[in-house]
Amino acid sequence: MHKRTSWILTLKIWGIIVFTPTLITGMVHSNSILFCLKKNQPKLELLKTDKINLTNDNNLNQFLTKYNISDIGKWLNSSNENDIDGEINLNNIYRITLNGLNRTSKSNIMNHLRELPNIYLVEE
Repeated sequence: MHKRTSWILTLKIWGIIVFTPTLITGMVHSNSILFCLKKNQPKLELLKTDKINLTNDNNLNQFLTKYNISDIGKWLNSSNENDIDGEINLNNIYRITLNGLNRTSKSNIMNHLRELPNIYLVEE
């Protein structure tokens, strides 16, 4: 009986060691999304005063309003119009910050963002 109890205790400890990191990493994820405008698109003007029109892009404003996103900003503040790598203008990469969403919601938001006509790339 003592061996069986010891064996069960060992299995429980092993299960905690193996499965706890999996559960933690499954729940923790970045709360931001990076996106890049197409190369020929003008730089976004970020308007901090109006919650309805956060940028000078109407399609993006509708997207931000739909998902109640009010935190948007440049990803690389020191980049300029000459910082280009292939089709990506580093000056046109922006970050939006999400609040309290699970992975499925974030994935849906990213997919919708990819569908906007002025967006070249979307990443976590």
